[in-house]
Amino acid sequence: MGRARGMTSLIETRIEEIRQQGLRELQANRPTEALALFDRAFELGPTEEQHEILTINKARCLVELRESGPAVQALPMILMRRRNARHAFLAAYTLQYKFRLEGDYRKAAVYGSQALTLAEQNGGEGAAEVLLEQGSICVLDSRTEEAIGFFERALAMLGNQPGRELSVAIARQNLGYSLLITGEPARGVELIHDALSRMEALGADGFYPESHIDLCYGYLELEQLEMARHYGELGLAHAVEDRQIRNAHYLLGEVLYKLGRSEEARGHFEALARYYPDFPNLTNLLLAFDLRRMVNLKL
Repeated sequence: MGRARGMTSLIETRIEEIRQQGLRELQANRPTEALALFDRAFELGPTEEQHEILTINKARCLVELRESGPAVQALPMILMRRRNARHAFLAAYTLQYKFRLEGDYRKAAVYGSQALTLAEQNGGEGAAEVLLEQGSICVLDSRTEEAIGFFERALAMLGNQPGRELSVAIARQNLGYSLLITGEPARGVELIHDALSRMEALGADGFYPESHIDLCYGYLELEQLEMARHYGELGLAHAVEDRQIRNAHYLLGEVLYKLGRSEEARGHFEALARYYPDFPNLTNLLLAFDLRRMVNLKL
């Protein structure tokens, strides 16, 4: 009997070791590699509690990969059962993230509210990340005033905690953008510069294009057109998403038009128009009207 218990303990320990390896891969933005590790852990015969947390971890990988499956479908039941408070929180948080990615902002906000309540009941662990997600949901849903409140709460909660530097930088970046949109461009630009400096110190170069494009928008709002052009060109040079490329072309078109460089502006608007073949007159429309108040740069 003692030998059997010892073997069981060794298996449980090994499952947890593999799960932690998977989490490190997930944190390094390698969901495919993480998924393979979680599947390996499942093969070793986890306990019921381990099975639940592995299901949540696997679901997060699938959500990152924009895929579904039994693990994702199990999340609402895990949340409903609440056998483990931490697991329930993670299920709600993953569902919040899933529906935000899918553009169902109402469901995302509902699960975010549940995740926040669970985090607060569990000593506040994870609450700041939920608040950041809630703020992002509001930005995407064009409820920017609400977003500001979420980002400010997240920053107050994060403080100067070691190991949370990237979350602080992201929160300041998002708050800065929200302030640009709500009529405080000077404060917004200051926050985004601060966030960019923090990201550079961390080597988080994947966030640079977003910061540069937001700074282009901010300096355009401040009528500092050469600065706007500088950051717009940086944003376009390093853009990795179609959305970022579209936004950079649009903002550079606006900047160059205001600088009196109409032909260069037309070139950017024509590049943008290629993304919208169903709107053949888009270039001329953009040359005639400033549509900044109608554009959500995060969509």
